[in-house]
Amino acid sequence: MPTNLKFRSWLEYEIEAIFTNSSSAPRTLPDRANFYALLCNGNITDVSSKASVIAAEIEKTTTNNYNRFNAPFATEAIYDGANKRWQMPVVTWTVSYPEAVQYNSVVLIADSRAESNKPVVITPGTPATFTTSDAHGLSQDEELMITPGISGTAPTGLDASVIYYMFASLSSTEFQISALPPGDPNRVALDLSAAGSSLQLRYARGRLVGYRREDSIETLAANAPRSFNFFIANAAGFGVGAGT
Repeated sequence: MPTNLKFRSWLEYEIEAIFTNSSSAPRTLPDRANFYALLCNGNITDVSSKASVIAAEIEKTTTNNYNRFNAPFATEAIYDGANKRWQMPVVTWTVSYPEAVQYNSVVLIADSRAESNKPVVITPGTPATFTTSDAHGLSQDEELMITPGISGTAPTGLDASVIYYMFASLSSTEFQISALPPGDPNRVALDLSAAGSSLQLRYARGRLVGYRREDSIETLAANAPRSFNFFIANAAGFGVGAGT
């Protein structure tokens, strides 16, 4: 049976939003228009870190044209008077790519973006500069990862398993990154003495919501749309009807 669960971090966030929210210190809620679905290959569990999920997302190539799919709310939370129960919100989307792709997990992420990953080249230096072939689109302080492709290598000093932050945008295609989050007084741009090879910029903005992990590798055939429905906030997670 496929596994359908919320991430523990999302459950904690729900509890905080419901029970510790206040008018004097309102908690920022996710933008309902910016829920996105990711296809991943990896051992995703309910305690997986965001870095491990983003690193497991399949790579966009020149042939598969992979990107994330927007997962808008199909229904609102409504009260069913006849059955005396709340029907919780559902997000829904349909996936289709021009080339067959394989995956074993579908991940839902809130407050994210459609772009998944793109090639990036490092110019070593103090600090190092990262360059994409087209606009990187990163906003100040946005979370990101730099990971090697299938045949690539990360340079010494760059950890492919952690999330970095956009430190400075030098142009539409050039930027610098920092290992420390915004507000840290010791925050500086990352120095690197080597370039590595075949690297990918991965967009890590957003909050993990939930996932569906298949029993084995699934193949989504080329140009063969498949639809998914995930229940967002009920006691049973969103297992009923997910992935149908």
